[in-house]
Amino acid sequence: MIRIGSIIIFLITSQLAFGQVISKVTFEKDTVRIGELNTVTIEITTPRTGWVKSYDLSSWLDLRPSQSFYANDSIDLATAAEFDFLDINPESQVQLNSTNFTQTSNGQYVHSNSTRFVAWDIGVFDFLDPKVALDTVESINTINLKIDPLIVMPPTEFVMEDTTQVIAPLLPIIKEDKTWRDWIWIVYLLVAFLVLIALAYYFWKRSQIVEEEEIVEEIIRPAHEVALEQLNDLQRQQLWQNGKIKEYQSKLTYTIREYLENRFGIQALESTTREINDSLRSVDFDPKQTQKLNNILQVADLVKFAKANPEESIHEEFMNHARTFVKETQVEIRRELPPSNLSDIDTEEE
Repeated sequence: MIRIGSIIIFLITSQLAFGQVISKVTFEKDTVRIGELNTVTIEITTPRTGWVKSYDLSSWLDLRPSQSFYANDSIDLATAAEFDFLDINPESQVQLNSTNFTQTSNGQYVHSNSTRFVAWDIGVFDFLDPKVALDTVESINTINLKIDPLIVMPPTEFVMEDTTQVIAPLLPIIKEDKTWRDWIWIVYLLVAFLVLIALAYYFWKRSQIVEEEEIVEEIIRPAHEVALEQLNDLQRQQLWQNGKIKEYQSKLTYTIREYLENRFGIQALESTTREINDSLRSVDFDPKQTQKLNNILQVADLVKFAKANPEESIHEEFMNHARTFVKETQVEIRRELPPSNLSDIDTEEE
């Protein structure tokens, strides 16, 4: 009797599923490292192709981690994560027609759509189901199968630390008696006023004398020369060897961002990694360098803001990565020989 009952329940469930639209979202890898390429697939099954008109993935634009890798830390949970979808734009609805479906052996129609993506934030992410738009007069529901969470891990070179601390209670304000130091600002104000008067008199006197000024041509140094010089100077300072890891990573990131501004003419100093990537797509930047650049910026941000504790070898390694990146993306400067030298070369060849 139990076996017969199970068969009846299976047949009823199969009939119910046959009359429903089913959506499913799966990942190629449910656990990846930050910056690692992954693939997500949307699959919609329906008894009739005309029932499904479109689906919306706009909820993927505001993904936030449901769990943080920092104990008792709610900062990561309150900010939207950075995801780059390479083959699909979640801002636009995906329109469907009969040509987008493939019929299976059991008479159902299946639509499958895959896109590559990269996650630039760590944590556990719960992707929401796509919003399927139905066009049928019949009573049809959408069944959303469970989506496994996506886990984005930090780089293997880092050990995450608990940054939470016990907050001390507020103490009453202790008022001090006024001293002469409280009135020193008046002296500073008078000195500044006298300096302004002296400067105004100096420039007025200077304007009375007409002098011939030499026009000095400003020589703009190539961006890669400046960047390599700053990297060499940073290495000589030996900051991370003396425990100044955050200062070292900050200067390293600033040098690379400044190089991107001077080399490619984009606003990199005040932009996020995602905004930098978007700007580089419109200039002559080699896409093969994207992964190397993102590793440099993301790892440095983990040290500065997440207080990660990297191994000592990683500092020298990323200094070498930064030098290699600058050398491989520098502008090739061709120096033309003067006419006299060219004629000498032709004479030697003859």
